[in-house]
Amino acid sequence: MRPTPLRAGRPTACSCVALALAAALATEAGCSPDYKGTPPFVAEGSDAGASDGAPDGPVPDDAGATGRCDRTKPFEPGVPLADLSPPDDPSSEPSVFLSADELTAYLASERPGGLGKTDLYVATRAQRDLPFGKPVPLPGAVNGAVDERHATLPDDELTLYFERSGAWFRATRTTPTGAFGAPTALLAGQLVFSPYVAASGKSAYFTHLRGDGGSTFVLFQYDFAQARLSELPGLTTLSFGANPVVIANERELYFRGSGGILRTVFDEPNRTWSQPAAAAVGQTGLTNAPTFVTRDGCLLYYSVEKPLGTGSNYKLFVARRPR
Repeated sequence: MRPTPLRAGRPTACSCVALALAAALATEAGCSPDYKGTPPFVAEGSDAGASDGAPDGPVPDDAGATGRCDRTKPFEPGVPLADLSPPDDPSSEPSVFLSADELTAYLASERPGGLGKTDLYVATRAQRDLPFGKPVPLPGAVNGAVDERHATLPDDELTLYFERSGAWFRATRTTPTGAFGAPTALLAGQLVFSPYVAASGKSAYFTHLRGDGGSTFVLFQYDFAQARLSELPGLTTLSFGANPVVIANERELYFRGSGGILRTVFDEPNRTWSQPAAAAVGQTGLTNAPTFVTRDGCLLYYSVEKPLGTGSNYKLFVARRPR
């Protein structure tokens, strides 16, 4: 059985565990009401001024992608990511993450041949504008008999972070194409959904319980250096937030809110995130959740939950900004 997706105002099947954990959240995670959040880290070579309040800010050039799109323009309608998630195939693909050069895709899929429910796969291509080859199971000891999804990796691709049935795990390897060792749990005993580690590898964003004794899932940031967890400043009034993804310099963030896919930018002078606005992307009438955004913000990958009978089926789409 696939896990029930997070929805605004409704606890998940794990809510009985979540309620017990919420009361201990502030102490165990080093979080306090006075903590205002860790400022986003700026990846080396990125544009630190990407929060100037313009519709989409200047284009970071750290991926050699300047001019690939006009970020003052909205995304065009999303199209199926057919090479990795064929729209007519019965398998479910809830997430995808691409390497910095966009030549390697880390895919979560429930296709036949896996070890359990949703497993992690990898696919490659020779050029950024070509389709990906056939996904193969991620080498190493990562996949098991339960759900593995939402894989993310910092730019060196030596450390894998992923979600396993509502918990956060990390696995490492010695080369970018080698096998991963046995994973270890992070923030043990706490619910973590849709984790997304920034390109710098210094911070992560994910869905977590608000520490007020309730069952509200919202957006948090984890600072690896300080081992500190905090709700994102400026977004503390959210009634629901899930599936956060950030561009390379961490000044622009997309997430799933109660009103669809939303976008917020970091206000540098005030050290806070802006009021979220609709990103104008997604498939009408269905649940849409971002899973990856390119370093330059020109392509947004997202999953679409399509009800099929009594279960759920996730398919991947990609939306592009025009030039």
